[in-house]
Amino acid sequence: PKPTHTKKASSCLMNLFGSSKKRPVATTQNTESVQDSLSKNAAMMDKRMDFLQKQIEKERAEVTRCLKAKDKRGAKMALKKQKMSESRLDKLFNQRSTVDTVKNSLADLEHAKAMSAAMKAANDHIKKETATL
Repeated sequence: PKPTHTKKASSCLMNLFGSSKKRPVATTQNTESVQDSLSKNAAMMDKRMDFLQKQIEKERAEVTRCLKAKDKRGAKMALKKQKMSESRLDKLFNQRSTVDTVKNSLADLEHAKAMSAAMKAANDHIKKETATL
């Protein structure tokens, strides 16, 4: 009897449900591109944070306007919007901190690699010098 399960069918099922994809390992060539993309993401996050700050200020002004007009329902709605914007701003701030941490870690890694290469070169030079003595 011929098997009903073929390689083509199993590959279709794996594509349907997803298969583990090999991710590229960070090298010196693409760490620079990662640094660039992190910088771009950080700039976008800064823009969003500025926008949210302005939005929060507008909502605070709306709350005070509604309270002066004795519109409790409008003030509650504006307070809810303000709280939501503040929570989004907090999340964005935490993401920005994470991006900065990753950028600093990548820079530290590059410095460590350079120091390791320099130490290896110095060690090789010392070995050559001591071998000639």
